[in-house]
Amino acid sequence: MLTVLFFFTASVLHAENPDLVESIGRVRNFHVPIIENADYYWWLDDELLDENTSEITLEFNESGEFELSAQYSVRGCLSPKSVILISVNDSVYVPDVPDQLPEIYPEKFFSPNGDGNNDTWDIINIQYYPNALIEIYDRFHKRLTQYQGIDKGWDGLYRGHPMPETDYWYIIKDKKFINTHSGHFILKR
Repeated sequence: MLTVLFFFTASVLHAENPDLVESIGRVRNFHVPIIENADYYWWLDDELLDENTSEITLEFNESGEFELSAQYSVRGCLSPKSVILISVNDSVYVPDVPDQLPEIYPEKFFSPNGDGNNDTWDIINIQYYPNALIEIYDRFHKRLTQYQGIDKGWDGLYRGHPMPETDYWYIIKDKKFINTHSGHFILKR
């Protein structure tokens, strides 16, 4: 039985031996390290296969090309899917793991004071999700703006007027995320 171990580093799964070929049987175990308070999601050909386990055993009863993906979620932050291509013929092998989309990191604060530093509220790595929908709300649940990942970040204005120093809330949606990203940030002047 072949065991392929994956390690989470920088929110991406990497195979220890991605070119390993094994021809004994069609049962394979896939593991990810246990992360405290994490939820796990396993996908086979974009269908949810299993969740809340760091290990999965698959038996391939037919030949073909399969795509196995793994994700984890800690406190609402979801890792990108790590895709493993599996070819089943006379043997089962796991080729190179392709590069993955990086996780997004919304900024915790911004200061739209015109000094050229942090003048817009930005989301690190949002350029990899150009169709993401970003919504920003005030403390009264009033939506102040809505834009996409390809657009420039929020400048702290609502209908042309500067918003006051306080906390604001965001919701980020994209079909590549299992869960919606949400949280808050601070506007400082």
